[in-house]
This record gives sequence, C-alpha cells and structure tokens, in this order.
Amino acid sequence: MDRAEIERRWAWRKPFASRYGLAVLCVAGPLIFGSVAPDLALRYLMPGTPHTLVALLPHAPPDAIGSRFDFRPDVSAKSDRAAATSGAPSKDRGAEETDEIVARDRNTLFGARDIGGRVRYVVASAFLCAVSIAAFGYGAAVVVRRRGRLPPWGPWAVFAGFALLSIWLAFNSAGFERIRPLIVESILEAADAKQAWQTASRALVLVRINTWVALVAVGTLLTALYTASLRCPGRKPDREDLLRRREIAHWVLGFGSAILVISVFASEILVDWPASLLAKSQQAALKPMGEALTLLLGAMGTIALFAAMAPALAAFMLDVHRYRAETKPEPEQRSVAPPAEPAPKPAPPADDGLGFAPLPVVTAVVAAFAPLLASSLMQVAKAFLL
Repeated sequence: MDRAEIERRWAWRKPFASRYGLAVLCVAGPLIFGSVAPDLALRYLMPGTPHTLVALLPHAPPDAIGSRFDFRPDVSAKSDRAAATSGAPSKDRGAEETDEIVARDRNTLFGARDIGGRVRYVVASAFLCAVSIAAFGYGAAVVVRRRGRLPPWGPWAVFAGFALLSIWLAFNSAGFERIRPLIVESILEAADAKQAWQTASRALVLVRINTWVALVAVGTLLTALYTASLRCPGRKPDREDLLRRREIAHWVLGFGSAILVISVFASEILVDWPASLLAKSQQAALKPMGEALTLLLGAMGTIALFAAMAPALAAFMLDVHRYRAETKPEPEQRSVAPPAEPAPKPAPPADDGLGFAPLPVVTAVVAAFAPLLASSLMQVAKAFLL
C-alpha cells in the first residue's frame, strides 16, 4: 500500500477524528481511567476477602454476631471533636471525661452516637442529592440546547443509558463492594441486635441511592462537556460560541468538584458512624480500611475529573488558536524610504477574553480539592460543620 492510498483512506477519517476525537475522550476518559481501570486492578489485587477478615462479613450466624464487636465506646464525642480541631490525642484531652463514663452510661453513649451518625449521614446525603439534581438540570439543559441534528428524544435516550450504567456501577464496584461491608454493614447489622432495628439494609439502600443519583448527574455533566468539545474544522470559529463553550466547561468543573467533595465527605461520615459505636481498640483496628475506602473514592473521582477536563481544555484551546490565527490583523506595509524618527514599539496584542482559566478559577479549584489532599483538614472541617 503506497502513501497515496494511505492518505486517500485517511482523508475521510481525519475530519471525523478532528471533530469528535477529543469530545469522545471527555466521556471515555473518565469511564476508563476513573472507573474501569481501578476496578480491574482492585479485582486483581483483591480476589476475595482475606481469611483474617472473614469473621467481619455481614449475615453471620446469630450466635456469632454478638462476639464479633465490642459495643462499649469509651471516648466521648466532645473529646473526639476537641482532638480533631486541635490535633492533640483524644486520650490526653478527654481523660477526665472518659473516667466519668461508667458502665451504666455506655449503652446511653452507644445510642447517642448511633443517632448522631444517622443524622450526619442524612445531612450529607441531602447535600449530595441537592447538588446532583442541580448538576443534572444544568447538564440536561446544555445537552438539549446543543443537541444539533439529534431528534428531541436523543438526549433523553443518552440520559437513560447513563442511568442504567449508573445502576450497574452502584452494585458492581469491586473496591467498595469488598471493603464497605466489612466496616459498615457488618457493624450496623450487629448493632441492630441491640437496637432491634434494621439499620444495615436501610443504610445500604441509601448508599445505593446516593451513588446512583451522583453518577447520573456526573454522566449528564460529561455529556454536556462532550457537546461543548465538538470542533468544526471546516468552519471558522465563532467568538461567542467559544465563550459559551468556556462557560459550560467552567460550570461542569464547578459541579464536578462539588459532587466529588461532598461524596468524599459523605463517605467519611459513613465510615466513622459504625466505627464510633465500637471500643477504642476495635476502632483502631478497622481504621485503615475506612481510610482506604475514602481514599479510593477521592482518587477515582479526581482522576475522572481530570480525565474529563483535559480533552475539553485541549479542544477549546485548539479552536481558540485557530480563531486567533484567522482573525489576526495583517501587518502594515512599511515604506521603502527610511523613517525620519525611530519607529515606536508595537503595542501589545489586545486581550480577546478567550483565556480558559483565570486565577480566581484556579484558586477555587485548589480550594475545592484541599480537603482531599490533606486528611487533617477534612477532620477539622467535619468537626466544625457537624
């Protein structure tokens, strides 16, 4: 096959790839690098539950439920919050309060912490659902407005596809489905034996709903980013369209960051709630798994966000450079005669207002990701807000 034949076959593919390539990566990148790749790696490294943790699995025999966990919390909530805000060990700051918790008060402390954990997680779930619904509304409006030649039902078919995919992801993520039952469902199931409630199953339903709502919102935002990253190589770029595309990307970045931070915050509460019902030694034993679960969620969300925004930024900047090249004023022709006076310095090019990320936007993104980069800051925020 000679070079002419290769160029002839590539002739129709090149415009197609130039128009749709980066836009497709805005959706495929987060799915591959933020979901599929971590899930496959975790399935390879975690083929099953370790033998040393099998006893923590939920749905254990009734006679073994009471022997798995020690529901005797021995540190008060006030000392926990003081330790989180000051960084001092809780055993030093709360020694006097710990001495006051006698045996008859431990059941009271157990029930109080249980109620506190429920309230905290409900509040976090409400915030997550509110932000997710707002993100879905904005993304759906963008997709419907920029659907192009698609029929009116086209965007809603895409949303339905993301809804079905979100259901599958909510039930089949290897990392969450193999770690969370050991530190959430198993403890709540054992605690239900004392409270005569059905907390474990209801908490799991709420977790599924939160996951599904957030993933549907994220899918809608990715679709909106796809429509804003479509390029038109054969048409002159329009400045107003470029400004609208930049605005869409900014809103997607803002909504995505908000969903990510609130999701990590809710995961932190979900992990801390059951552990707070246990004795201090068991809290310390289960802490690494809780931290790993929160880290996994934050890392996957961060990777997905960057994988979505990088192609969108590349598509926008390519069209901006092409717009500037086509609208660049022609240089003035100089006269042959030597100038009587030295020529003035050329004026700097005027700002066309097509920069993607001004300094306030970058600062806002860094501030949004700060809780994910420093676990101590997450603890301080949780102590003050809740």
